[in-house]
Amino acid sequence: SQLTMVQELVSLDHGVSMIPAMARRRDQSDRRIYRSLTSPKPMRTIAVAWNPYRFQSRLQQAFRECLRHNVPEQD
Repeated sequence: SQLTMVQELVSLDHGVSMIPAMARRRDQSDRRIYRSLTSPKPMRTIAVAWNPYRFQSRLQQAFRECLRHNVPEQD
């Protein structure tokens, strides 16, 4: 995965990175040191993307419909 590549680059002294806590929990290597960021905790906005020209399963359509009715749109 991309997170694994980032972690390996850090191990090879190619810099530092900010990664999600879930990637830290899964990392069994002793070649990296992690420090949590606190006060204020970082947050990020995520988005859903899809190709409107591709077939959309009923599950995908239902998921998007659920989002449309329950999550406010942002630019």
